[in-house]
Amino acid sequence: MAEIEKFKALRDQIGRVAQALLQKAEVRKSMKEQKKELEADLSKRENESFDCAKEMRLATEAAEDARAEREVAAARRQVMAEILDIRSSPIKCKPRLQVGMEHPGCRSSNDQGIAKK
Repeated sequence: MAEIEKFKALRDQIGRVAQALLQKAEVRKSMKEQKKELEADLSKRENESFDCAKEMRLATEAAEDARAEREVAAARRQVMAEILDIRSSPIKCKPRLQVGMEHPGCRSSNDQGIAKK
């Protein structure tokens, strides 16, 4: 009878070990699945982070482009204002210093003719 009890005890122990091995295999399988899910989630987050960084870079570039365009437009307006000021201001020359000569900044058609002779 003692041998039967030993056999039953060994059988029960083998059953427990087999059950533990099955549970261990299930845990490993579950852990592999979780690892795959976590890797996929990490990859997705890295892609989202990359996309956010790319969008931030594009927004920064767009803001810099807009600022540069505003500066160019302001410079153009300034130049146009200066041109309009020059066009609208009357040109004033001093009266002739001698007969036939004008102020050095002014040229008349007679001066051009004299220069050609």
